[in-house]
This record gives sequence, structure tokens and C-alpha cells, in this order.
Amino acid sequence: MIIVNYFTCKQPIKTDYRIYGSRDDQPLITVVTKNNHPHPDYITAILPLYDMIRRFCGFDILTKSIVKRVSPVVIAEDLEETATSVSGEWDKLIILDKVIFPRSDKKGDGIKISFYLNIPNFGAEMKMTTPVFWSDDLTAEEQTAIALMKEEAYAYAHENKQAQTELEFIKGDD
Repeated sequence: MIIVNYFTCKQPIKTDYRIYGSRDDQPLITVVTKNNHPHPDYITAILPLYDMIRRFCGFDILTKSIVKRVSPVVIAEDLEETATSVSGEWDKLIILDKVIFPRSDKKGDGIKISFYLNIPNFGAEMKMTTPVFWSDDLTAEEQTAIALMKEEAYAYAHENKQAQTELEFIKGDD
């Protein structure tokens, strides 16, 4: 059994994981720090973190509230469309830092995300952390995304899965 406790998102990437041979064995405790560029699968696997941050921190609700205040007469479809288009703007302000996977006997597995919110008018970044969201709080898509994140973090740290160079094959005259 493999358990990923956390990974960082900025270079160098640090991954903390445990490998258990059986329930009675002592785990192989490993913390790996690497500067290698991660595989595209790893990058794709962490993209759902932006959606989770917006949901966990209520950024989408905040966006809808602002849109309603700015445009008092707004149709429900327009509100959803505007909120969706603004979500990409939130993503530009979010700088991922660390993803932690806490475990609890009562609540199951969870996720907590640390990130920086880049505030252009302040010329600074504000560090923020989401609350812990446990299995019961997560959607099926989020649970699937988290499982994939853990697999890719382990593959990068333990199996050295890295970005692959593009190879160009020249056909011979065979």
C-alpha cells in the first residue's frame, strides 16, 4: 500500500509518501525533493486544484455576489455565464503551493490546499489555506482527481516519471 501525505507544487517539488509491505510492516518513509520538470500527466493531474480552491474558498459565490451588486438586473443564465467566465480570472491569481492529504479514522481521507493569491493592486501575494475537505465533502469527480494526483506525485517522486522529450523519427528508404 502507498500513502501520499503531501506534495509541493513549485520547484523544487517535494513529495512525502509511505510504502507499506503489509499491515504489520514498518513503512518505508520517504521524502523526495526533485528539480526535474514533471511529466505532462502530473501537470494535468493537478489542474483540478484550481476548481477545488474556488469551491472550497467560496470564490465562485463571491464572484456571483459581486456581479449581482454591479449589475442589479441580471438574468440567472447571464449570472452563471459571467461567473464561469470570471473563474478563469481567479485561476490567474492563484499560485499553488502545497497539497496535503490528511487521514482520520472517523472522517476518512481529506485534502487541504495551500496557495498564494496574487493581488495585483497590492503588488503582493497573500498566503491562504483551504479548510480540510473530507471524503464526505468531496464530489465523485474531486475524489477521482485526488486519487490521480496522488498516483502522479508518487510516479514523479519514486519512479522518476519526468517530462518526455519529443522524438522525431525519420522514415528510411527501406
